[in-house]
Amino acid sequence: MIKAQKTYIRVIEEDDIELLHKWWSSGEVMAHAGFKYGLVQSFTAHKNGLMKEIEDRDVFRSSRRFIIVEKDTDLPIGEINYHNFDKFVRKCEIGIKICEVAEQGKGPRYDAVSTFIEFLFESVNLNKNSLYTGFKNTREQKFYEKLGFKKIGVINKEI
Repeated sequence: MIKAQKTYIRVIEEDDIELLHKWWSSGEVMAHAGFKYGLVQSFTAHKNGLMKEIEDRDVFRSSRRFIIVEKDTDLPIGEINYHNFDKFVRKCEIGIKICEVAEQGKGPRYDAVSTFIEFLFESVNLNKNSLYTGFKNTREQKFYEKLGFKKIGVINKEI
């Protein structure tokens, strides 16, 4: 478990699959990523994919998904992950979603992401971290700039 100030972050568990499916199926949650109708995938397909990840507890696998939980309520509010992990170069990409709409814009994202990045560099011995946002998503770009990320390019195309 990774402890931040307002949140803690834990590896997904089988009990999280139903909640992740609900979040991923929501157009309101997934629209920012180009899925205005959510991920149109069955519960079984989501479960099968997530079970493989849950069963493989190797922290150095190519991707790993975590759940962000509010400390004071123990309620899951979103997810954070790393993917495309290259264990030789020690780099990866990260992604985050505060999926509970009522919690968006309230500060847990900064707390969770900054702590998660520290975890990756200190515990996973990461050398490089990158991420992508939609080229029109200036709100997200400003958020990541606050965390110290620098824009190195623009792909003028939405997903």
